[in-house]
Amino acid sequence: MSDIPVIEVKSSQVETKSGTSRAGNPYTIRKQRGLFRVGEEIRVVEIPLSDAQPPYEPGRYTPSVRSYSVGDFGALILRRLVLVPLPKAA
Repeated sequence: MSDIPVIEVKSSQVETKSGTSRAGNPYTIRKQRGLFRVGEEIRVVEIPLSDAQPPYEPGRYTPSVRSYSVGDFGALILRRLVLVPLPKAA
């Protein structure tokens, strides 16, 4: 059992949702789905993508240190999720 958070991307398919906000501004949301594994727990998660960001290729990833920060009162905060690939198993 590993304590390292692993997100497994099964497909490079991107889901896109576009529309107009209540304020009248256009928006587009792009995301992929992945399986989040920590220990024995597995959950389906959404992986946000920026407008110009290519999709993550199928594989195993872990959150980058850029995904975290420390808030004003010392709390750990998860920011926009950025993934880094894990080495392929031998």
